[in-house]
Amino acid sequence: MRMLSRIGWIASAALAGAVVSIVGLAACASSGSNNGDGTPGVATRRGRQARMRRCTGEAYESPVPVAQGLHLPELSGIILSPGQIDFERSVYGMWQTERAEQNRLLQQGMVAHDQRVIQSANDSLMRIRNSERDSLRVMLTPEQKLVFDQNRAALNYYEATRARSESEVDHPASLVSGPSGQRSPEYPAWERNNGRDGEVVLRFVVDTAGRAEPSSMVVVMASSQRFMESVCTFIAGAKFTPATIGDRPVRQAVEEPFSFSLH
Repeated sequence: MRMLSRIGWIASAALAGAVVSIVGLAACASSGSNNGDGTPGVATRRGRQARMRRCTGEAYESPVPVAQGLHLPELSGIILSPGQIDFERSVYGMWQTERAEQNRLLQQGMVAHDQRVIQSANDSLMRIRNSERDSLRVMLTPEQKLVFDQNRAALNYYEATRARSESEVDHPASLVSGPSGQRSPEYPAWERNNGRDGEVVLRFVVDTAGRAEPSSMVVVMASSQRFMESVCTFIAGAKFTPATIGDRPVRQAVEEPFSFSLH
């Protein structure tokens, strides 16, 4: 009798274990395919790793590539399911031919210095990017959309405020005057008295108010400390006409050489 009770207990335990395993398998299959509302599932993120779960119920850490093979920076930091990645690539493929054509026109316009062609190509590329972005946002989960929108806001701010190169602006920044109306840096007295020539190359950003941003100044090369200090003092107090795109002033990165010669 005792033996039969023990066998019955073992059978009950085995049956309960089988039920738990089946429930666990069903839960894994469900969570891997969707979130219950038809949207693709996504693993929760821990740093650059996704926490995943085996069908046995054992938790483990598995490195998952973040934004691998993706084309929009708004997707950075979002871990997409395989289905979402396939959808992203199909959207990118739809615009690939037109994007390549507009990039070709943009390069032609820059070579020919044709602002009309450059503006048209840039507008088309922005339209493609917006269409791509709006299409992809639809397939994201609510949590992913939050990160996506935060990334987009940061990128829009960066694009609006970043320093442009000379080739990106319609009218580059130009010097109006230095401190106290100077037209050039002061020749250091010690270098002049010793008959020394010199050269300085300074890199800096002219802001939208026409001033050099002090934190942006980088000395690329200088013949001496005195020449360098003279140029930095001149640029720090100089007034510029800011660069513009259309009628809008923008920040511009400038690299300017300065020569000192007694001959």
